[in-house]
Amino acid sequence: GQLTLPESGNGIPDLLDEALWNLAGWAHLQEADGGVRMGAESYRHPWGKIFADEDPLPYWTYARDAVHSARIAGVFAQAARLVAKWAPGKAGELKQRAVLAYDYALSHGAGVQTGGPLMYAAGELFALTGDEEYGRKFAEIWEAHDAHGQGPGIYSFLPWRSSYVSETQPFIGDYMLGYLRSPGADRGFLAQATAKLTELADSAVADVLENHAHRNGRRQGATPSWGEGSALGQQVMRIFWRLQLGGLGGAQRQSYINAVSLSADYVLGCNPSGMAWITGLGSRRPMDISHNDSAVFIKEGLGGVPGLPVYGPAQGLPASFRYEYGARLMYPAYGDHPLLRRYVDINTFIHNNEFDLTIQALQTQLFAILLAPGMGPPGSFRPMGREHRNPLAPREPVESLPRETKAVAPPKAKMSSTALPWFTRMRLDTGAPAPVR
Repeated sequence: GQLTLPESGNGIPDLLDEALWNLAGWAHLQEADGGVRMGAESYRHPWGKIFADEDPLPYWTYARDAVHSARIAGVFAQAARLVAKWAPGKAGELKQRAVLAYDYALSHGAGVQTGGPLMYAAGELFALTGDEEYGRKFAEIWEAHDAHGQGPGIYSFLPWRSSYVSETQPFIGDYMLGYLRSPGADRGFLAQATAKLTELADSAVADVLENHAHRNGRRQGATPSWGEGSALGQQVMRIFWRLQLGGLGGAQRQSYINAVSLSADYVLGCNPSGMAWITGLGSRRPMDISHNDSAVFIKEGLGGVPGLPVYGPAQGLPASFRYEYGARLMYPAYGDHPLLRRYVDINTFIHNNEFDLTIQALQTQLFAILLAPGMGPPGSFRPMGREHRNPLAPREPVESLPRETKAVAPPKAKMSSTALPWFTRMRLDTGAPAPVR
């Protein structure tokens, strides 16, 4: 109930409801044979101040792909496992999709060499079904990529986007956790993974505490561009992985939570620019982001869409005409500002003010880790509450939510998010903004 969605009260946790809504996209892109198309695109970016549902561009889908189908098989299987407790019918549908996508991947070239995505699919299907066929495939991939008897090499950070279109793909902790947390996991694999993920989490704590005066985990010498310096969930993913394995002492677990909390502080304003890198929060926040729906909101006098994380500071200006207007008005020049103050709050500075699903997911994880069980927002923060649209809402006691949400029929007046797009939901709330303190 924390997110006050149209689905709130349907018996499924809100964050999981949002994930399931997102998964509907991949479900629509899955063919009858199980293969999953790699997304949709047009011949250019949308233009004009129009809402997404008014976009006149034609869109086409990419082809089916074996490696991508393996990855989405893992996503479907993980979602089925997580939602089974609350919605067994939905879990059954997702399980069927996962099996079809997995079988398609194997029959169209995905194999041991594929690495991470197929391991993810096999591991999640094993956790979901307990079927040894999937456990054997997980083990086969693990052993084939275990060069030093310590398990496959795990990326400390998200791999570059180009990695997702190569035949052989890297391993990240998320690909292993479903298998490792299942009762039937190989004890040797679990021991190897626990040791490696502990080492990675400890390195994340050290990065947060030691790399920068404003404490955060960005690697020494790494550019802050394209969200590397503002979407700090990616720097502490190593901690997320280790927390999920459990078995931590109190002091060790607290050190991990402290590092995550410091990262959240940085996102919310404890950074050299003094900016909250999420729209709608704080006294200094992005106002004119590169987002068509926000442009319409601003045109209609509502301000930009709140809750969107932007890329933030970037090292240099791309060679594009879009930046010329802003660059000519700057003094000192963009590149003469300190690195982490190279931020311009105009929508044409796309490398500062755009965002993507990757950083949205990472920021969601970052703050979700800090939610105590049962913690909910105070009533004044909820839609139509007195502080709902105040970017500097005062500190108020949180509300307790029940640990278990009983399944109830949603109110008839509510529409599901599939029928009510998010931009329509936002437009329903047109009350005057609260005064900024």
